[in-house]
Amino acid sequence: MSDGPYTQNVAQSEEPQNDEIARLSDAGSQMLDEGDAEGAIATWREALAQLPEPAAESAEAVWLHAAIGDAFDRIGDAEASEQAFRRALETDAGAVDPAVRYMLGLLIAERGDTAEATPHLAQAYALTGRRLFEGERGDAAWEALHAG
Repeated sequence: MSDGPYTQNVAQSEEPQNDEIARLSDAGSQMLDEGDAEGAIATWREALAQLPEPAAESAEAVWLHAAIGDAFDRIGDAEASEQAFRRALETDAGAVDPAVRYMLGLLIAERGDTAEATPHLAQAYALTGRRLFEGERGDAAWEALHAG
């Protein structure tokens, strides 16, 4: 996947909990932009470890988990990507985040489980309309949504 829904840096989208989380978020984004997905994943995991408890209530948690999911998707590790998006969904903000729902639904559909993918894709569609369902993968997600 060339451009994931979480390529915007969390430090720009939300007030960071602290400077170190913002620094790590920036560093991970830079690494991913330079093609170092593994380095980005490790850096974002380090940022996750620094979130105050309960981390699921942190605005950064959804972004960090989803960014990790995007990075795994870029390197072709669909299973790890799906797991990361499931973690993003478990955060307070993730449950209503259309990009998280879309990516999770897309990954589930790509492994062939249209029945499980449909509710996630339907939620993404309800929140954003057809906007996320663009491009080759978006067309496949759209078809999965209507097949379920």
